[in-house]
Amino acid sequence: MIKSLNPKPLASMKIDDFFSYHSKRPTVKVERGKIIEIVKAKNNFFYWINQNGNRDVILFMGTEPHLKWEYFIDIFLKVCEEMKVKQIITIGGTTDNITHEEEMISALATDEKDIKFLDEIGISPIDYYGPTSIHSMIITTSKEKGFSSISLWGHVPFYIKGSNFRVYRKMIDILQKLTGFYINTTDLEMAWQRVKKQIDLLIEKVQQQKGPLSAYTQEYLGTSDFIETTGVSYRLLHVELDQFVEPDPEQIYYVQFPADRPKDAKPTGFTL
Repeated sequence: MIKSLNPKPLASMKIDDFFSYHSKRPTVKVERGKIIEIVKAKNNFFYWINQNGNRDVILFMGTEPHLKWEYFIDIFLKVCEEMKVKQIITIGGTTDNITHEEEMISALATDEKDIKFLDEIGISPIDYYGPTSIHSMIITTSKEKGFSSISLWGHVPFYIKGSNFRVYRKMIDILQKLTGFYINTTDLEMAWQRVKKQIDLLIEKVQQQKGPLSAYTQEYLGTSDFIETTGVSYRLLHVELDQFVEPDPEQIYYVQFPADRPKDAKPTGFTL
């Protein structure tokens, strides 16, 4: 989205109060023994003027903080208030027990009309209980502040590592319907087709059917080993991913050695 919309910088958030450097260390760039740059986690706001619609967009690109979530959210929402934001949309991702042939985006929202709209475009609201990310707290706090909020989550197969271009494309399609901006996703589709050709997968579909007396199983039989909900899952029997190299323009590094380096110098290893 940053590349396609080319938004302008708006503001940045200092990170020292929110991050533990033991958990996420900065990276350093060194040339000929000199430190050129130290790169820390960033939390930046950008803005984009929609020339073809009545909804402009503010983008926030950052890393989930380790510390002081409530303080972080308070600063985030103050920026939203000052910029007169009407709706907040968070985007996240999670691994799931699905195949790469499935497109699955789940959502939660603060307003019933947003849930209805999401349902109309094929995005069902989720049921969940467990640990949460900062997204849920942003949604909850933003509702208290009077914002309309939506959280979108892309589900990806656990056996695919790296970028999942199919989920990217689907997520952008939904955002376009919510906001009115346009991004050409042809390159994402082409990238997905290249990845898809590398996957050789064997799975078994497992259909689970809840029984009519399942509610009484634990009480009368004393066991908790029964099917509580009807659903479909997949058992992975075999997966093989062919490796192929495709450069990421955002992750290209150049190493320059001294011109007078001896030919018999010991080889140098690098770890990124």
